[in-house]
Amino acid sequence: LDVQGAPCVGFMLGQVRLYGVAVASPADCRNVSPHMQAAVARVQSFVQRSPLAPYDKMSGTGFWRQITMRQTFHAADPPGLLIVVAAQHCAPGGARVDEAVAEAELNGLVTHLQEPPLDPPVQLSITTECCDGPGEATPAGDSITRL
Repeated sequence: LDVQGAPCVGFMLGQVRLYGVAVASPADCRNVSPHMQAAVARVQSFVQRSPLAPYDKMSGTGFWRQITMRQTFHAADPPGLLIVVAAQHCAPGGARVDEAVAEAELNGLVTHLQEPPLDPPVQLSITTECCDGPGEATPAGDSITRL
């Protein structure tokens, strides 16, 4: 969530231990390539329309937990872009997002990233990770899926 409380894809600001975190858009960052800007904008538009809530780090609730993007610049033309989507399937208190709903949303995001192709073009690789708890890592043997 950004400082106004709206869903936002970008960089996390603040510190959890000080009870102040928000996400800021990378739109004005000179060190974020146009390729990544296009992917962030596409993910942002999908998450804003999703019926599943973005993750709130303070309360530990929400589905769209984290998105990590890595780009290769000199390995290929067009460059490669790896996107890892971490989704929180289990909220505090044990409430779970229905697996069919979660799978449909994740597949919808993949389609949204591919159709139409990103501009500028990239070689896109997308992976999802299921998170179920307060930590940042998925327990060994849990689901990491390449889409």
